[in-house]
Amino acid sequence: MPTPSTAARARRAALAVALPLLLVAGCSDNPEPSAATTPSASPSPTATASDSPAAPELPAAARENTPEGAEAFVRHWVEVLNSTRSGVGGQAIRRHSADGCIQCRAISETADEIRAGSLVVDGGDWHVATSTINPYDPPEGDLIVVTRMEINQGSVTRDGQSPSPTQSSTKSISFVLDWQDRWIVLEIRTPS
Repeated sequence: MPTPSTAARARRAALAVALPLLLVAGCSDNPEPSAATTPSASPSPTATASDSPAAPELPAAARENTPEGAEAFVRHWVEVLNSTRSGVGGQAIRRHSADGCIQCRAISETADEIRAGSLVVDGGDWHVATSTINPYDPPEGDLIVVTRMEINQGSVTRDGQSPSPTQSSTKSISFVLDWQDRWIVLEIRTPS
């Protein structure tokens, strides 16, 4: 189990990976952005599950145990990440991640905050510009998909504070994947 300081660092790093708007050069130890409240419509008492936003469906190509399938899976994972701004919550991130992935857990918790309305992200889409496959542990079947991610400018608001803008950037992000009858993310790595 990670020490509190290791867990805190992992959470900060994962939050930086989780939401493009929080992934800026010089993230501080206190990633508490300023935020403005955004009025939201009250859900209708007769709203159904079909009225709720949904994460993108896993494409057939991402279901293949091949290097191309791994790349397609990472592109899908990024689409799911982008969809969290619409309030889908963190369940889809959890479904595609290992229980031990600290970064993934922080990302899904942040997505749950967005769904609950305590965090609003405007803009900041991620786009996979390039990706390559590097075998990581061939006997175990793990792969690393190294991406060059383009992250658009946007803003983050939290709990009634002023919006906190973020800058566009390009980052190298590596996804460590494992095949367990489907691809899952074991770890997300960013350069330190």
